[in-house]
Amino acid sequence: MNEICIFCNTGHYIEIFETQLDIAQRHLDQGDKVSFFVCDGTIPGCEINYTKDLNTCLYCVSRRNNGFSNLNGNIKKYGISSFTTLEDILSVRNLNLQFNNLQELKNFTIDDFKIGFSVFSSIADIHRQYEPCLEKYKEEINVLLKSSYRVFLSFKKFIKKKKPKIVYLFNGRHALEQPVINLCEENKITYFTHESAYNGGYFLSKNTQPQDLDGFISRCEKFWNDDKVSTDEKKRIGNLFFKNNLGIRQGRVSISKKDNADHVELNKIRSMDKIKFEKKLPAGWEPAKENIIIFQSSIFEEAVVPELYQHSTVYDDQLSGIKKILSDTYSYNPDIKFYLRLHPSFNFWNNKTQELELFKSLSSGFANLEIINPDEGHCSYFMMENASKIVSFRSTTAMEAAYRKVPSIVLEDHLVAKFDCVYKPKNHQEVMQLILDKNLRPLDSDDYLK
Repeated sequence: MNEICIFCNTGHYIEIFETQLDIAQRHLDQGDKVSFFVCDGTIPGCEINYTKDLNTCLYCVSRRNNGFSNLNGNIKKYGISSFTTLEDILSVRNLNLQFNNLQELKNFTIDDFKIGFSVFSSIADIHRQYEPCLEKYKEEINVLLKSSYRVFLSFKKFIKKKKPKIVYLFNGRHALEQPVINLCEENKITYFTHESAYNGGYFLSKNTQPQDLDGFISRCEKFWNDDKVSTDEKKRIGNLFFKNNLGIRQGRVSISKKDNADHVELNKIRSMDKIKFEKKLPAGWEPAKENIIIFQSSIFEEAVVPELYQHSTVYDDQLSGIKKILSDTYSYNPDIKFYLRLHPSFNFWNNKTQELELFKSLSSGFANLEIINPDEGHCSYFMMENASKIVSFRSTTAMEAAYRKVPSIVLEDHLVAKFDCVYKPKNHQEVMQLILDKNLRPLDSDDYLK
């Protein structure tokens, strides 16, 4: 029998909280003891409620209690306030809240806990700003600093008294979650971060976070090499992703087999479904010429978890890489046309999103570039099928192009560069050789099915 603790600060998030209920029920069924360490509404604020709106707190707490009542088995619930002392409250009250610049906030630590960076990660996530303005978000930063420190102090006492063997928590990189990871690692407690999976379920990352590249690759290879499922069956399942164009949705799907036929069910959360994509080419597209599509990747993601983005890259950053490719290609062959496809997911964010503005700034100064904006309904797959080749950094489009037998060039040694179906140049010279090669063929590999 194991002592299991689930850190629950997410009663308001449907899929996240239900994942935690599922984890709890599985352990209860195995005979383990399960406790929830919960936000009981006593912290200054959280990512979705930094203004401390009472109705939001009540909804979160009541929904969580309703979920607990549906578990089959006995659980224990411990609130943050149960492990908070007067000394803790005074410590939080005296917390340093003055920072001269963003770097000072990022560097701010308490007892080896990088509290400043965890708060930066939350603020960046809320506003999709990889370099958020300190003055603009000062109030939110202060609230999250206090809340993060409260979690740190209370959970420290909890694990000392209750001694859980395993701890579960969502994602791990935000202000209220990072202190839990920090304390688990400090006390050598096994922890699992959970994150939503593409098939409508969830996946667990042991002693790391979902953004861990090595963890992704390890899971991929482990499943692919598992002989419980035949290689032919795995290839059949893999093909469904590409055949049904599931990548464009950015939402969950469930794939099952019914009556010997494949059944793909779209999740109720259909984040991309409101955009109507059409099989049409951009106005400047000339079929007789070479047309190359560039797919950008998120600058924001690598900013908030830099420790998990230590992979090698051809260029220092995406913007400088794109500029160099455009200018050098033009000097060699001005007839090659590039199309920068800005990710449709930008539609979910404010138009002032920093990285969107950066990519849009490329629209002037390059005669060989046309930008496809996020709200333009050009189907990426249709453009891909008509392109001479595609260039990406770490986007899934690298795999989707390989499936469609389009030469695929990857500029970062990230997940998609671990497979044999894409070109992986090591420097700018090799990039240019691939781009200028009019006879470049797609690589003969179906590694994308992994």
